[in-house]
Amino acid sequence: MRFLLLSVFIFLFSCQRPIENFRTQLDLSGSWQFSLDSTDIGIQQKWFLTDLQDSVVLPGTMDENKKGMLNQDTTTMHLNRVFTYQGPAWYRKKVQIPMDFKDKHIQLIMERTKPSRVWIDDHLIGESILLQTPQFYDLTDYLAPGEHTITIQIDNNLKRTPYGNVHIYSDDTQTNWNGIIGNFMLEASSKSYISNLQVFPDIDKRVIQVKLAIENQLRLSNLEIELSVNLNVHGEITKLPTQKFEVPIDSVINLEYVLGSESKLWDEYEQPIYTLSAVMSSSKIKDSKSVTFGMRKFSVQGTQFNINGRTTLLRGKHDACVFPITGHPPMDVEGWASVYKIAKSYGINHYRFHSWCPPEAAFTAADQEGIYLQAELPFWGSLESDSVANMLKEEGIAMLKSYANHPSFVMFSHGNEIWSGHDKVEKNITAFKEYDDRPLYTMGSNNSIGYVGPGSSDFFVAARTPYDHDTVLTHTRLTQAFADSKDGAILNTQTPSTEVNFDYAVSQIKVPIISHEIGQYQIYPDYNEIDKYT
Repeated sequence: MRFLLLSVFIFLFSCQRPIENFRTQLDLSGSWQFSLDSTDIGIQQKWFLTDLQDSVVLPGTMDENKKGMLNQDTTTMHLNRVFTYQGPAWYRKKVQIPMDFKDKHIQLIMERTKPSRVWIDDHLIGESILLQTPQFYDLTDYLAPGEHTITIQIDNNLKRTPYGNVHIYSDDTQTNWNGIIGNFMLEASSKSYISNLQVFPDIDKRVIQVKLAIENQLRLSNLEIELSVNLNVHGEITKLPTQKFEVPIDSVINLEYVLGSESKLWDEYEQPIYTLSAVMSSSKIKDSKSVTFGMRKFSVQGTQFNINGRTTLLRGKHDACVFPITGHPPMDVEGWASVYKIAKSYGINHYRFHSWCPPEAAFTAADQEGIYLQAELPFWGSLESDSVANMLKEEGIAMLKSYANHPSFVMFSHGNEIWSGHDKVEKNITAFKEYDDRPLYTMGSNNSIGYVGPGSSDFFVAARTPYDHDTVLTHTRLTQAFADSKDGAILNTQTPSTEVNFDYAVSQIKVPIISHEIGQYQIYPDYNEIDKYT
């Protein structure tokens, strides 16, 4: 891939008109034909060619549609779903493709689902195993205007996702649902289009570096790029000057936009949010894409975290995706804003997502509320397989493409309590840093219960530091399971006092330490409160 560094003549002018959206969306929400495939015979019997006899509403899960096997489990170890199912399920719908999709690039967008396969009429388009980012399918060659049938197989069999008991699908937390949630649509654009738009803030120079990835199926030679920026401060919108660039086309185009005095810094106290809109055009086509970003620099100085050059203390919340009403996370900004506002009222400014990554709405809400987020790859266990490591690398790159513009996305972890395969983890982290250096990276949260050092990590998440073996001197939290420490922990071995601190443990590590899962206490339900719960 060649990178085009541009020093071109820029036209500056004030622009009051909104940026147009040159793409057309066809919403796929609504009733879909449906069938379970518990014996996995659907592909062999070509179910993509026949009507399915049941129906569901999408977006949604099988649980929400009351499909699956009636759950007979009465365990008290976790919440019990009413319906449960693991395996392939089929979704089928006839759609009318409009005339304005003619000669356009067309893609299917499923914001969040499980491993999938897609057919258009009798053509298998492909498959995707992405769990934590949108899945995109290129349907350009198969959707001429007129009636077509879209068939989607969603397979939530854990054999398709060998990542351990992770919270992206564990029945202890989110549940291993089957379905499609969030945005669900067909989108048509020019055949030469902006496939990705990333913003790299420089708070010292008060500029942003803009990276546009271009798919140039029409083999255009030159483009005009128009960059427009809006600043939102507490709902008050300021339109910044638009900049135009005449550029030769390449697969990646790098541009610089100067914010100057309009550079407002983002942190947990103030949340100025920018929207960058890019329009590319030639005599033949126009396309546009917009992203939000914030001017901030979340960095490390010695053993401390810094936000915009100022030392900050993370007061964190562990999030395992526990949303028992739906069995899946909110997919709207309002739902996540409500969660963060409650947390912030308790003084929390940091969320660690245990072995999962939340959807786009969670990052948008965190941008607005001023919450620092640590997202994780969906892995928990021993990483012995090269193929699994490569799957995780693909998932991680997709996460960076989808979410790294958000100022709230400040930290990235390879997973939870990784017991082996740390050489593979290190290789992936190196690749992520080379691809995108905006977040800080760690090799994992509490790898080998803290007995593996930080390696090349920017910060260290653990219940202990790995030096001096099993002693409370190395602990970075008050509680431990007796399986993880022979005497339990400080709370079990010392009289509570204000003289306890973690100075020795912290002195052994040269990067910032985040204490891992500090609130591991046994609790029991109060059945007098049962009327509060649905």
